[in-house]
Amino acid sequence: MKRIGNLSNFSIKTRLIILFLIMSLVPVVIVGYLSISIISHYSQNERIRVSVANLKLITTMIDERIRIIQTESIRISQDDSVLTLLKSGEKNTHPSITSSAKSKLYRFNNYPEIHSIYLFSLSENVYTNQAVPLFNISDMERIDWFKDNIESDRNFFIGEPLFLNRDILIPYIRIIKDYTNHNAKLGISMANIYESTFNKAFMDYGDILLLNENNIILSSSDKIKIGRNFFEAYNTGFSDFNDGESIKSKLNKKPYIITYLTNHINGYRIVELIPYNSEMFPVNDIYKSTIVIVLVCVILCIILALVLASYVTYPLRKLKEKVDALKIDNLDTGVVRSSTDEIGMLENSFSDMAQRLKKSMEHISDIQEKRRKAEYRAIELQINPHFLYNTLSSINWLANIGDTDSVELVTNSLSKLFRISVNRGKETIRVCDEIEHVRCYLEIQKNRYSNEFDYQIDVEPDVMGYYIIKIILQPLAENSLYHGIRGRGIKNGFIRISARQEDNILIFEVADNGNISIDKINEMNQMLQMEEPAQEYGIGMLNVHSRIRYYYKENYGLRYEKRGELTVAQIKVPIIYKEDASV
Repeated sequence: MKRIGNLSNFSIKTRLIILFLIMSLVPVVIVGYLSISIISHYSQNERIRVSVANLKLITTMIDERIRIIQTESIRISQDDSVLTLLKSGEKNTHPSITSSAKSKLYRFNNYPEIHSIYLFSLSENVYTNQAVPLFNISDMERIDWFKDNIESDRNFFIGEPLFLNRDILIPYIRIIKDYTNHNAKLGISMANIYESTFNKAFMDYGDILLLNENNIILSSSDKIKIGRNFFEAYNTGFSDFNDGESIKSKLNKKPYIITYLTNHINGYRIVELIPYNSEMFPVNDIYKSTIVIVLVCVILCIILALVLASYVTYPLRKLKEKVDALKIDNLDTGVVRSSTDEIGMLENSFSDMAQRLKKSMEHISDIQEKRRKAEYRAIELQINPHFLYNTLSSINWLANIGDTDSVELVTNSLSKLFRISVNRGKETIRVCDEIEHVRCYLEIQKNRYSNEFDYQIDVEPDVMGYYIIKIILQPLAENSLYHGIRGRGIKNGFIRISARQEDNILIFEVADNGNISIDKINEMNQMLQMEEPAQEYGIGMLNVHSRIRYYYKENYGLRYEKRGELTVAQIKVPIIYKEDASV
């Protein structure tokens, strides 16, 4: 209603101008926006496509380099002289066989991309093409990645970077087996490849990284990050690569498009890091041109709208002055007929319409208010008469056996319960009174059922002074007792009432250890969302949910959850800071 009243303050001329502008500018803006979005999306996909194509080319080059190492490593692992040397050791091997085996190692000196080759026997002997061995099997087995991969019984793998003075080496490791003796392990070959060998393959293609299968950086233009976990080194917003080819994420708090290609055969992954802003460069000119076109269209549309609006509103200008003061919330402003033409007829009709509208609105408002009060009171007064009857019977029985303390306790609790329920006709009560109300109910029931259950109330002190609609916790506590604990034969029953504040929302929870199944809870939640829920789940639950929705509207209400063995009824309502009048 307020929005309509505000619009009535605008002149017809202004409305026409706005309408003309909307009709002319919206298509221009939409077309411009869609053009930029489509071109940006196409440009981004094209950049990803080019990146993936480059990664495939780089993978081919890296595979070629690895293939050389693989070929030589396989030759070494199948050479008879090498196998004999690893089996028997240098002392027990004929010098000619030893010399032949070592010559195979020296052949690696012909490959500039290979730093060194090492053979480790099971007896911890070391054979290498270097004058002085820099690695031994004992030191290598202290490295976690080396030890884990060896124990996994893999035939070959790419290890993590080894730092040797200024050189960074990438080890290619192969297990040497005796194929004549049931594939018994004879030793290990380790070919150390210069990291620059891989870096040269992709250094001209952008910010490229080479990772192993554990996402450890093997090669990069940023040497400081080599050897670190990719996700930790770049502080990514994700922790693993999915099955696709690209991810949008932030690296060190800056937006990037990350393209990647995984080689499962050789166990490595190629990654390119593309700053996200760079995706906008191809469309900058189009973006600027679109903005200029839109601005020119805005100016032309404004001029055209002013001319057309003035022409159309000229005969209505005087009528507009007479009816400007007429608003939805003030329909008493009379409009006097000033002529017998169409404008006069419009004035007369407008005045009659205003009076009829006023009477109709008053009548509708009165009916809606009475209906709302009647529906709310009907729901509020759905009180179980059996509770009062059974409580009075319990008081009578306690009095007959002379238990005056229990009679006093139950009587006081019942008195407080009904005093809070009435609440002087007010609809809202303080949270502390609502908590006291449910506590009185639980005390009565605990006395009645000879301590078959216990209860706990846990409420944040800060929420006690807020206001809520009354009698929303007691029906849920009653459901917990009869349907959750006694109805399921639970011994040592337990009910917990809690209340807390989250932002501007109050959250109340009534939990019991009735251990209702998750299917039943889902069924109850579905029932609560129905416009006309079934009555088979208990009138208390429906009572609470309906009253909350009447009072706070449909954004709030009751919902059930399953937490271990606990069945939790949760209510969320907005905070009310002061007492409300009766409905």
